[in-house]
Amino acid sequence: MTTPGKQVARATAVVSALTLASRVLGLVRDSVTAAFFGAGFATDAFFVAFRIPNLLRRLVAEGSLGSAFLPIFADEQRKSQDCAREAIGAISSVSIITTLVITFLGIAFAEELTLLFAPGFAADPSKIALSTSLLRVMLPYIVFVSLLALASSVLNTCGHFAWPAAAQAILNVVIVITVVLFTSYFEIGIYSFAWGFVIGGVVCLLPQLVVLKRLGFPIRFQDPRRKPVVRAFLRLLFPSLMSSSVYQLMIFINTLLASMLVEGAVSWLYYADRVFQFPLGVFSLAIATAVFPMLSQAAAADNDQSFRENLTLAVDWISFITIPATVGLVLLAQPMIEVLFERGNFTAEHTTFTADALQAFSLGLWAISCQSVFVRAYLAKKNSLYPSVVSVATILLGLLLSLALMGPPASIAESWLGEFIATAQQTVQIASLGPSALALAGSISALLSVLFLWGSLSVINTSLPLRPTLMTLSKTILASLLMGGVLIVLRRLESPWVVVFGGIPVAAGIYLCITYLLRCPPALVSVSYAQRWFKL
Repeated sequence: MTTPGKQVARATAVVSALTLASRVLGLVRDSVTAAFFGAGFATDAFFVAFRIPNLLRRLVAEGSLGSAFLPIFADEQRKSQDCAREAIGAISSVSIITTLVITFLGIAFAEELTLLFAPGFAADPSKIALSTSLLRVMLPYIVFVSLLALASSVLNTCGHFAWPAAAQAILNVVIVITVVLFTSYFEIGIYSFAWGFVIGGVVCLLPQLVVLKRLGFPIRFQDPRRKPVVRAFLRLLFPSLMSSSVYQLMIFINTLLASMLVEGAVSWLYYADRVFQFPLGVFSLAIATAVFPMLSQAAAADNDQSFRENLTLAVDWISFITIPATVGLVLLAQPMIEVLFERGNFTAEHTTFTADALQAFSLGLWAISCQSVFVRAYLAKKNSLYPSVVSVATILLGLLLSLALMGPPASIAESWLGEFIATAQQTVQIASLGPSALALAGSISALLSVLFLWGSLSVINTSLPLRPTLMTLSKTILASLLMGGVLIVLRRLESPWVVVFGGIPVAAGIYLCITYLLRCPPALVSVSYAQRWFKL
């Protein structure tokens, strides 16, 4: 195994382990939320309000801010530590000022933002009022998460992956504690989640600031005016905002359109997305996070061979992990949702609709995962224009497919946006699949997007070796289909708990054995590391 491969594997292992803890805690958080609040009026209002700062968090922490800053920081660090410190200070100052302005504007226009995200709420003033109030509580979180994104980028570049990967786990712990201990103190219990979200943001940020100071990179305010590094950052930021955020913008579109469907649709899509985020975050984003500093450093050093090796390794590992995960999520969606959420106010009907949405989301897992890696490859080469153009086309296609597949709205808001959506839906309708159509549209558009990005790598003077990449892909598909046959048999068991907690490890073991026998490179590496770990 090459040195770049070892670096990617080690970094991915650290990020994956901590992200796994984060996602497990996230599922605990969502299970607690479902048990306390169910899926209905209050949760629909909350999840719309939650989508706005959470969308900004995803765009910032997992998207444009870190993606635009990391290549610049890698360049400045190659010059000198002083240049790197100056870059951190100037760009963090820009970030703080910008997010404070966004926060104040968001609080002032919270009702308008709510109606923009959920025009279907216009028919219910009480739901608008609750969602608007919750949004005002949560908006300050974006100030903390912008600093968190910059701190994480610096730590990742310096080879410190643990604290950035642990941030989401810390946030989930704080939210769970707040919901469990303080829900009864609020007249409307869902406010406990909102306050836990903001408090958690502060708790996540503090340890990273301490580590940065120890590394010699304290975040200090600097006048960002007339700084070349700020101009370079802004040139990358706005295109990367679009190119890094396709999936998040599709979630925004889903929320907007779901608000016009039956009550509960927003919540079903939210819970399905939370389960879908488990493999996406634990493995796919972990790989993208681990490989991005290496791609940026290789690009800064003009080391094309290292760049191609790291990119190829990332795509191979994503295929190895996400294809069997897709098969598993599609086949086990119903028992998984039942085990995770069906208790308290979350009914069997909620389980069925949420499972349908999860299956539709799952079909896009491989494409969305590869998309995150390819976009980072373009950004590492400081080409943000092409992926941003592809991203715009992807979003427009996803919107068109959503309107064509979702079916007629259950309620039409008395607003220009609601009336426009209803008219557009009637014009392009070809099916009536309900809320799950919104997830399916995102999966289809993501697949087309990744094919364009893959096919256009020559734009940044690189490529993937076609034959070995397709060989790894074909081996994982074959092994995944055989694994799926085992899961179909296991689904006949009556207990969903046995199906989930027994079926998943059995299926994973069978998949690993098959891919090892097929000599799939990631499987060989996995077995080698397991033998070293357990000293076999």
